Amino acid sequence: MSKVTIGRIVIYKPTEEDISLMQHSGFSKKELPAIITAVHSDDCVNLKVFLDGHGDLWKLSRNRGTHWDFPTIEKT
Repeated sequence: MSKVTIGRIVIYKPTEEDISLMQHSGFSKKELPAIITAVHSDDCVNLKVFLDGHGDLWKLSRNRGTHWDFPTIEKT
């Protein structure tokens, strides 16, 4: 299992509210890259979410599995 540390890149799963807000800006992705900015526990972190274009999104106290997870690395 991957270790939860500041600076790790993860995949953020936007909430319905996030998607609704992003659609007004032309974004509607179901998964977005994010970086861990603070660790509260092995399952709870703060994230800076990167949008494809201008801006970013800050998410506080988000739970692993529900809101984010580590990217799947496909072996070739």
